[in-house]
Amino acid sequence: MLFLNQQATSTVQLLYNIFLFGGIFLIIYLFMILPQRKKQRAQTDFRTALAEGDMVVTIGGLHGKIHEIAEDTITLTVDKHTKLVFDKYAISPEATRRLQEKIAKEAH
Repeated sequence: MLFLNQQATSTVQLLYNIFLFGGIFLIIYLFMILPQRKKQRAQTDFRTALAEGDMVVTIGGLHGKIHEIAEDTITLTVDKHTKLVFDKYAISPEATRRLQEKIAKEAH
């Protein structure tokens, strides 16, 4: 009888540990992995939606208008005769959205 009781206790402890680690993994997934995936998806969508003529801001703070879009690079016109080439990843989604909102406010 004592052997069965010990076996039941170890099974309960095993289930408890499984639920504990499962719960920890679920919390990590919900609060760390899922938001990071959403942010990456939003950034990818932003980069694919860029079009020639859009005003953008680089992660270094340079403002310019998209002149040409290649596979991995973007050429920005920053002055009448000045064009600079950047990686697509150098365009800041947050700063570009703020700039576009500011432009939209000034237009109205």
